[in-house]
Amino acid sequence: MKLRIDTAQLNELSDAQKQRLRELWDPQYGDAIFVPAGTRFGDWFGKWKDELSDEDSVCYIGNVEGIGEESEVSKEPCLLLPEYANDSYLEIMIKDCLPLVSVGQMIEILKEYDRYNRLPRITHNYNSGNNYIDVEFYGKDRFISTENLINDNECNELCDALWQAVKEIL
Repeated sequence: MKLRIDTAQLNELSDAQKQRLRELWDPQYGDAIFVPAGTRFGDWFGKWKDELSDEDSVCYIGNVEGIGEESEVSKEPCLLLPEYANDSYLEIMIKDCLPLVSVGQMIEILKEYDRYNRLPRITHNYNSGNNYIDVEFYGKDRFISTENLINDNECNELCDALWQAVKEIL
């Protein structure tokens, strides 16, 4: 069972949708995050590191190990990420990273968006030889069902079906 979205799914979003996802995300200890290539990190010595800007294909995927009120380097809210092969942490500004949201986080986002504050209805369907999961909920302005948004066999994982629904409200 797929537990969270992957970086390819984040790349499906426009810049405006990515910003909206950041606004809906409440960073917590242990959250998986994606830091795009070219992002600058603050180290424990108050200096910027440019180690991720060498190639466009390089990025950082890790888990949040601390949430700071503000970075020592930038004076903005930041997350602490472990620096591997070292006993220190890197500071990354929250505005520079994206969450690899989990199934539970997506359900919470959809619940908050539902006009009645209810959990989304999730059904498993078998239609014309295609297995898929459908997510339905009453959004603030319309009824949303992922059944109309998917291609054959695209949403045979709960995580993927929930992601389709979340993308509709971003």
